[in-house]
Amino acid sequence: MANYCALARSNYFTVKDRSAFETYVADVNLELITNRDGQVGVMNAGSLDGAGWPCQRYDESTDDYVDIDVFADIAEHLSDGQVAIFIEIGWEKMRYLVGHAVAINNAGECETVDLNEINGHATRLGTDTTAAEY
Repeated sequence: MANYCALARSNYFTVKDRSAFETYVADVNLELITNRDGQVGVMNAGSLDGAGWPCQRYDESTDDYVDIDVFADIAEHLSDGQVAIFIEIGWEKMRYLVGHAVAINNAGECETVDLNEINGHATRLGTDTTAAEY
């Protein structure tokens, strides 16, 4: 049996309250990254055991995990006019290679792109296509 492995990172953006953002990032086990202009971003490259964008965080008050929407949560931290872009690449052995990107602003407006969308586009080039998977 193969395990899904993933790497994920964002672009750089400006947040309203850097301290509050750093607290959130630590709370969901992401790594804070910065550029020379003082903008921030996040990544999750600490392990290859299925790590991608977190979908849960530990809640000490209930001693349990709670579901989160990391994209929506980070959108609330964005300064006006900023757009955060989140990219994840993943694989399961060489059976499946995946790529997914999400862009979101501080109003919660969102756009997504998935690498598998190429399968639909490929049919415009010819009828003899297969998916690039096992």
